[in-house]
Amino acid sequence: MATFQYEALNTVGQTVKGRIDAASTDEAAAKVRAMGNFPTKISEARERRARGAAQAQRAPTRRKVGGIAQKQLTQFTRQLATLIDAGLPILGYGHCLDMSVTYGYEDGGNVLWFTDYHKPERPFKLPLAKLGPMQSYLGKRGRGLPAKEQLAESLRLAVGHWRRGRHDGGIRGREYLYGHAAYGAWSTALGRFDELSEEQAKQFLHTHSFAWVSLADAREAAGVFLRERQGLLGDKAETHLWKAAELCASAGKQAYGASLQEGLFNRGQIQDCTPATRKREVEALADMRDRDARIAAEIERALTAAE
Repeated sequence: MATFQYEALNTVGQTVKGRIDAASTDEAAAKVRAMGNFPTKISEARERRARGAAQAQRAPTRRKVGGIAQKQLTQFTRQLATLIDAGLPILGYGHCLDMSVTYGYEDGGNVLWFTDYHKPERPFKLPLAKLGPMQSYLGKRGRGLPAKEQLAESLRLAVGHWRRGRHDGGIRGREYLYGHAAYGAWSTALGRFDELSEEQAKQFLHTHSFAWVSLADAREAAGVFLRERQGLLGDKAETHLWKAAELCASAGKQAYGASLQEGLFNRGQIQDCTPATRKREVEALADMRDRDARIAAEIERALTAAE
């Protein structure tokens, strides 16, 4: 029997800590769950580790997997499974540098289930050893806002970003562009395409096409989101949210139709980036900018009507 230190989440998402006697880590985790908590970290108490230090020094080198000690990997796997069992989704990188959501597992956590933007299968399964470089644990949960307040806060955030212009994102030396500033920089980059090196031109085309896809997908998703919630802010706001939803849907279709089928995205080759093609792209971006401005205006009217 050993003593284990643990950290866990209680039923309202608060972190609790304590000690518990058990024969193994798995038994300790089971006891913590039996108390109504969800364990997120379990380790042997320091006194036991201190007694075993001399033996550890004489022990042979432990096997490592991908540069990580097997014991650490095992503990990490157990923590992942515990968080998922607790209903806490994990944000992380799956097979590429696009954020995915881990929501399930098999083989004790050695194989994870992802929702992945680039993978149509559900679930997309990924071995733990192939996991990307970052994970963010949603360690605390609180009582959510009522649906009406959730929607209003989301809309304020969206409009705030549209009006934001430029921001460093809290990182010195960085610059993030929003709204008109972003569309302006994008159009300027198209105008200066001939000044780029071959490698820079390839990188630009990749980013350019990905940005168009993201823009189109986001507008279509926003249209669905607003249609499903158009009545939450009251009768006076409903008409404006309906208009915003319709504008989002048409903007998504325009993005796919105007540029993804006729512009640079469909070709993606440097030799196809002629002045005439780039001119059409700039015109398409100006149209999308104006559509987004109208969407933001309708959302602002909805928020005002709801007050």
